[in-house]
Amino acid sequence: MSDSETKESPLEKLDRNWGDILQELRVTQTGNQILFGFLLILPFQSTFSEISGMERWTYLVVFLLVSLSTLFNVAPAAAHRLLSDRQRKTELIRMSTIWAKIALALLGLAMAGAVALVVDMVLGSYFGVATGIVLALVAAGLWALMPLRILHKGEPDELD
Repeated sequence: MSDSETKESPLEKLDRNWGDILQELRVTQTGNQILFGFLLILPFQSTFSEISGMERWTYLVVFLLVSLSTLFNVAPAAAHRLLSDRQRKTELIRMSTIWAKIALALLGLAMAGAVALVVDMVLGSYFGVATGIVLALVAAGLWALMPLRILHKGEPDELD
């Protein structure tokens, strides 16, 4: 098979990129939904009234972070519905890529905050803060720094 037979057309590449974005969002959406559902019911638990003011603020910040992450995660589907059949796929993919990155950053912060809140309740605020910071750093390393390291490493793979 020659090189020209294996190359994608611009439209095929856009379709593949759109499919890739949707698949990535499907993966993160499950985490968003589970965390959002957990946080949504938490204030209605009888013991919620016993948490400290700082824990309430932590909860509220985490709840807002996961809410925003969910909105950014769903935004590409909503935009696609509005832009479908309007020859705007390139802009849609560019915008959706930005939204997906924001959704991931917000989800990472929300997860770190949620873990910090739980560890705070179990072991105290010092351990909660420390655990939240460690988790945020691990998320940043896995989700951003390692991929950026690969990007700046050198030549792309032969298959890219």
